[in-house]
Amino acid sequence: HTQALVGLFGSKNVVGFFAELGIFVSAISILSSRTRWRQCLRETIPLAISIVCLFMCKSATSLVSLAAVFACYWGVHFLRKLPAKFRGICTVAAVFLIAAALPLCMSLGLQDAGLSLLGKDSTLTGRTYLWSQGLKIGLQHPLLGHGFSAFWVQGRPEAESLWRSEERRVG
Repeated sequence: HTQALVGLFGSKNVVGFFAELGIFVSAISILSSRTRWRQCLRETIPLAISIVCLFMCKSATSLVSLAAVFACYWGVHFLRKLPAKFRGICTVAAVFLIAAALPLCMSLGLQDAGLSLLGKDSTLTGRTYLWSQGLKIGLQHPLLGHGFSAFWVQGRPEAESLWRSEERRVG
């Protein structure tokens, strides 16, 4: 199912990127053509296809980045409506508000809630464990190391043992 959707793109995140691009372009086109209802009607077809593709590929990265892009778009749209003398103050205030909110969200554990909302677990399906173990092993040989292709491939004893231990830990 997922492989058929990915096809020539090579990754679900690439499919998600093109889907989010289609959503953004279609939505902005619809929002900018208030008087041309036929154009709005034509734009709903690629918008619908892009939404379906985005949800079928299950790319949390694309969903989060799409939300961030729309938030930036509406933030800039709001700032343009303000008088020029307030734009700088509001921009600085927004940056400080976001900079203060991110650590607060992390300390409250909201990233886990956000991940579960997107259907992911906090370990990102074991990848955080695997990468932490890979970094430990890589630090044993800091100058030459193992190399990505020499380590994270099937058949390498270190990688195979980590994958087996992760399967036992998760399963």
